[in-house]
Amino acid sequence: MDYLILADELALPEYSGMTDLEASASINTEDIAIKLSIPSQEIQKYLALVDKLIPMEESVLASAVEAVRLMDLFSEFDMTDPAVEIKLTEMLAALVVDSLIDSDDEIAILAMGDDLISTGVELGLGNVQEADVAFARTL
Repeated sequence: MDYLILADELALPEYSGMTDLEASASINTEDIAIKLSIPSQEIQKYLALVDKLIPMEESVLASAVEAVRLMDLFSEFDMTDPAVEIKLTEMLAALVVDSLIDSDDEIAILAMGDDLISTGVELGLGNVQEADVAFARTL
């Protein structure tokens, strides 16, 4: 635990007036949205489980051909890269238009690239305990 980083965080106005327990709970709350990479294999697994992968692979529609090629080309879709995120979003929208997937599928697939982390994780502190806060406030 880097107590100096924790002490700097605790010096922010949002923690003033909080008890050590409240501050640790706040720091551990997973409320920071981050983007993740989505492995193509996970998208394919999802589509297989909802019985849409094989129809997509057998389709001659341009949206299906492109989707199958992109899932073969990309081992993962790095959602931290805006160009990749746009491409995946456009690919899924085209599949919805062509009725190869529905909007629930589109939402589920895009959600694979979203996660929430805590301030503690973002700062590299991991899970912060009440005692950690108490000690950091003495620095």
